[in-house]
Amino acid sequence: MLQQMQSNSLALPEPFAVLIYELLEHRPNLQTTGADTMYLFPGYRPGRHIGSQQVMHTLRRLGIDLRGSRNSALANLVQLAPPPIVADMLGFSYRVTERHAALAATTYARYAHTLSHTIASLN
Repeated sequence: MLQQMQSNSLALPEPFAVLIYELLEHRPNLQTTGADTMYLFPGYRPGRHIGSQQVMHTLRRLGIDLRGSRNSALANLVQLAPPPIVADMLGFSYRVTERHAALAATTYARYAHTLSHTIASLN
């Protein structure tokens, strides 16, 4: 099963990849959903993923600040790509991603500069 998932996978950074593969090997709820489920977080009903409310409650119980984590993730994303692109990818308004970009002190010029260096390194 793991090898099947690995063939349909994406590249993950090493510290994170180890955790994901470990989770895949020991996922909960496989007795109710079946071992062949495609979900990383299977739910309690066959063919369904775990609900967002359950994930939210579990993360809060573990002491994770959801709003702070979301804001940090958005700040990092708008440093990697222009805010309108991030907004379109995630379904946020342009105003929200522009505000995060301003708080992260990032500009389109930085994105263009980084992109040009990435393209140059590929050639």
